[in-house]
Amino acid sequence: IGFAILGRLHAEQGIAAMALMQSVLVPVVNIAAVWALARQAQSGMAREIARNPLIIATVAGMGYNLSGLPLPGVADHTLTLLAQAALPLGLIAVGASVRFDEADARKALIAFMTAVKLLAVPLVAWLIVDAVGLSGAYRAAAIVFAALPASPTAFILAARMGGDGRLVAKILTAQIICAALTLPLWLWLTGL
Repeated sequence: IGFAILGRLHAEQGIAAMALMQSVLVPVVNIAAVWALARQAQSGMAREIARNPLIIATVAGMGYNLSGLPLPGVADHTLTLLAQAALPLGLIAVGASVRFDEADARKALIAFMTAVKLLAVPLVAWLIVDAVGLSGAYRAAAIVFAALPASPTAFILAARMGGDGRLVAKILTAQIICAALTLPLWLWLTGL
């Protein structure tokens, strides 16, 4: 979603800015999430990072990119197809684990986490990028990235590492639904 928005706003420069933003922040966020879940499960962080498929894939992709080797056509096509399927499959996994018939006393927590991610985080990003003087595609990438709902990989990570996958699925569902309203709001407020 972020790439589509940035591509529409700033063409190739917007896509490049979003790719740069994601290449820096996604590994940091994944490591932080693995650390928190490993700590909760009282398992070794180094072991969990070494076994985490999201971190392994990120490091392998970065390493291959830095090698300067061209990606063979078949591999490029296959990886493109897999990348296109990743978001829908993640959303299906999240949706399949949400149970609306359960009485959930954690509705306030779900609402709080949704408000923090979709309102507070973009506000802080907006204040920071304006304070440091970012403009153009980089300003837009930072604000859009911050305004997006959390990734469905959060559910997969929580479920795989013994976290509360059902709670994460509910939070993600609330964020995805609410982002349909908040994302256009942030685009309007920040003049993107």
